[in-house]
Amino acid sequence: MNAARPGSGHGAAGENVMNRFLLRPHLWWLPVVVWGAVVGLSLAWNLNLLAQTTHDMAAARGRFVFSVVESMRLWNAQHGGVYARVEGDTVPNPYLEVPEREVTTVLQYLCKPDHF
Repeated sequence: MNAARPGSGHGAAGENVMNRFLLRPHLWWLPVVVWGAVVGLSLAWNLNLLAQTTHDMAAARGRFVFSVVESMRLWNAQHGGVYARVEGDTVPNPYLEVPEREVTTVLQYLCKPDHF
């Protein structure tokens, strides 16, 4: 009797197809190749998506950093510059000729935004 098992949801025809497939091992490579192609395409898609997202995030961060620097320079220009301590590589701008460039009482000098 070729009746389906109770609760299996498969009829006799479905089991016969599966049995015929299992009895032909020379066809077993087919689902492996199809599944491998699906996995390979998924990997390629996700790697491409990852690269694009990484590029977009880096560009957004770069724009943000540029806007922060631009905002700082604008604020400094609106306030007439900032004073910075003279030390090491931080030296007064030799081209800035204003009387209040150097404040010697606190060892600082005026630094205009274009000198940053």
